Amino acid sequence: MIDPAKRLAQIAQRQREKTKAKATAQPVDAVALAIPPSDVTPTPNSDWRSALFTTMAASERHQWVREIVADHGSFHIRYSGPPLNQTDQAVWEWLVDAALQIPLGDPVVFMPTACLQAIGRGNSGVDHHGIVDTLARLVTTTIEVTRGGQTDAGSLVSLFEYDATTDAYRVWLNPKWLARWSMG
Repeated sequence: MIDPAKRLAQIAQRQREKTKAKATAQPVDAVALAIPPSDVTPTPNSDWRSALFTTMAASERHQWVREIVADHGSFHIRYSGPPLNQTDQAVWEWLVDAALQIPLGDPVVFMPTACLQAIGRGNSGVDHHGIVDTLARLVTTTIEVTRGGQTDAGSLVSLFEYDATTDAYRVWLNPKWLARWSMG
């Protein structure tokens, strides 16, 4: 059986090779997120964190439908979906950090063990299932951010895949939310 750290290194190396090959085949504007697009207004991370990631007890949780979770005059955030918890936040922030290291729009490729270790979780089957639960919640979210007269809406994660043969996830983050979060 292959060592998980070695397998992760192999997957990362293949991803770097694919990214390098894509970079030579794609136009010059396909670069990693460094300077945010001009049409993206930053949202402070404190607004995102307090609005989206709750610490409420499971018994208090319910499906939210277009609930205003942050309101600062002409700026507000509406949220639809299941409540997101602190583990969801840790996974989301880890995904953002990983996504900022690769070209914008490329999936974040990782093994569950790497994510769990990075966010300080265990490596049990329950913890591995927790990643799937978190990704499912992040996909089912709809976030609406209104600033002035402009509203943008979408989920935090556009899509995720899991390959049981390589024990690897591929996660596509919403580029607009990635840009807003990373600027906060």
